[in-house]
Amino acid sequence: MRWALITRAFAAELAGRVNTTLNLVYMLIAFLAQAAIGPALAWMETAHGLARAEAHQVVILVLLAMQAATWAWFAASKDARELA
Repeated sequence: MRWALITRAFAAELAGRVNTTLNLVYMLIAFLAQAAIGPALAWMETAHGLARAEAHQVVILVLLAMQAATWAWFAASKDARELA
């Protein structure tokens, strides 16, 4: 749905470039999130004394909470309701 919303904001002849750029941004965000997991685990182990398994659980819960928040933000947007 996001692609449809973003594509509508640009001229039709730019749709391919817009979608490619959006995919690149998503890939960069995914890379940064994955690269941050290791240091976050190490920080939780040393600063908070969590065991490795507990630190993994916290990281996964934080990622799920971030995904739920962004989904709710998107679902609540006027553009998403108009698209549906």
